[in-house]
Amino acid sequence: MKKLFLFSILSIFIIGCTSSSKLMQRGMYDYAINNAVKKLKKKPTKYKEIEVLKESYRLANQLNTDRIDFLRKTGEPTIWDEVYVNYNAMKNRQTTVSTLPQSVLN
Repeated sequence: MKKLFLFSILSIFIIGCTSSSKLMQRGMYDYAINNAVKKLKKKPTKYKEIEVLKESYRLANQLNTDRIDFLRKTGEPTIWDEVYVNYNAMKNRQTTVSTLPQSVLN
């Protein structure tokens, strides 16, 4: 239990100190989106963060869409929970990005 707590704290610290572009390069798209949104709320003119946000958003949605397409093609009746989770992730991502001012997104 102690190791798990220590690992959790260390993970949060490492992720919190990592740049959005590094997170995107590592494939941690949702973390990169959240980090970029947080930085853009403070300073909406950070063009590097805007580019990271757009690319991370595109890649994360593509992963979810590809997974949903794959699941639907299998025809299994037990896929719908995972399909829901993927759609919900896309919805949450969209909600996060929609909190930014419209001028940032254009």
